[in-house]
Amino acid sequence: MTKVFQIGVEGPGKPTWQHLVSICGSTDHQLGGIYAPSLEEGHLRFADAAGHSPEGFDTLEGLYSRAASTDTGLVVDTTPVGETFDVLDRAHRHNVPHLVEHPSTATAEERKAERIAAASAGVSWMSDVLAHNNPAVRAAKQEVDEIHSLKAFCESSVGVEKHLGMISSDRTHGCDVLDRMQHLSYVSEFADLEEVGNVEAHSLMPAGDGAMSVKGGPTDDREMLATARTRAEIRGDAEIELHSSWTGASEEAERIADQLESKTGKNPIRRSVASSGNHAYKSIDARFFVIESDKRLFGDLVSGRLYELESGREIDTPSKQALRTTLRQSMDAVENGGMENPSAGFDDVAMEILNDARESVDVEQAIQKGRRQIDGLML
Repeated sequence: MTKVFQIGVEGPGKPTWQHLVSICGSTDHQLGGIYAPSLEEGHLRFADAAGHSPEGFDTLEGLYSRAASTDTGLVVDTTPVGETFDVLDRAHRHNVPHLVEHPSTATAEERKAERIAAASAGVSWMSDVLAHNNPAVRAAKQEVDEIHSLKAFCESSVGVEKHLGMISSDRTHGCDVLDRMQHLSYVSEFADLEEVGNVEAHSLMPAGDGAMSVKGGPTDDREMLATARTRAEIRGDAEIELHSSWTGASEEAERIADQLESKTGKNPIRRSVASSGNHAYKSIDARFFVIESDKRLFGDLVSGRLYELESGREIDTPSKQALRTTLRQSMDAVENGGMENPSAGFDDVAMEILNDARESVDVEQAIQKGRRQIDGLML
C-alpha cells in the first residue's frame, strides 16, 4: 500500500486533503501525515474523525524523512509555485515520488535543472495531471481512434494583473508559454509530438519603456523575455496548433468560440469584469480544444464538456472528479512500482517553443503589441 503525505493546505490543498482522507478510507492506501504549520490542526481533526491517525510535521525535512522510510511513500504537493522547486529538491535528496499539479519553476533554466536532478536521483514526479484527467479529454480519447489535426487554447487576461503589479512571478511562471501553454500538455494524449514547427510570439509583456523579464521587472536579455501571446505548430502523427496568452483571447479562439455558440448557444470564453484599486478590466478565461478526425470535436476544459462541433450535440463525459482520479492513479502507480510524468515530453517541447518564440520577435514591435493588448482589456 502507498503511504501518502501532503504539504500545503491552502487554496487547492483543502479539497486535496479531503480526497486523500476519502481514498485512504475506501482503499488499502494509508494517510501518513501533513505539513502546514498554520492550518494543519483542523486537517488532522478532520482525518481523525474519519478514522485515520496521520502525523503533523513541524518541518518539511521531518515529513520527507518519514516518507522516505517507507518503500511506497508519496508526497502530494499543493504549495505555491514559488516553493515547489525547493520541495522537489527535497524529494530528489530523499528519493521520494512527488505529485505536483502545476509546473514548479518560473524559468526555463530552473526547469532544466529540475529535470536533471530528478533523473539523477531516480525520482518520479507528475505535473499538469488535472488537464490529462479532464472529463472532456478522457471522453474525446474514447471518441476517436486517429486524429488529423488538433488546436488547443489556454488564454487568459492574467497579463493585466501582472502589468498592474497585482500578482507576482511566483503565481504566473514568468511568461505565457511557461504558464498558459504548459497546461496544454494533454495534447500528448492524442498524438505524438515529434518536431516543433513554426512558432510566433505575437507579443511580449511590457515593463516600463521596455520588455518584462520572466522574473518581473524590465530586461534587455533576450533569453529572459516574458512572452505575452504565442502560437506554435507541432508536427507529429497529427498537425498540432497551440495557442497561449496572458493578454486575452486570440482571434482564432474567438472565431472557434463563435462557431460553438452558433451551434449550442454557449460561448466557452468566460468573460467578467474585475477591478483593482482604480483600475477595472475584462477578465477572460479560454481553455478548450478542437479535434479534426472523422468528426469534429470541441472540448471545453473549464466545464469538462465535449461537443460534436458540426451538430452541436453534447457527448457524454465521465465523472468530473479529475483531482480524485489523479490522486488515486498516482497512489496506485507508486504501489505498483513507480509513476511517470505524463507531461515530461511536453516540458521539452515547451522549452523549445519558448526559445523559438523569443527568437521570432521584433522586440520593440512585440512590446508595443503587448501594451495595446493590455490596454484593450482595460475599462
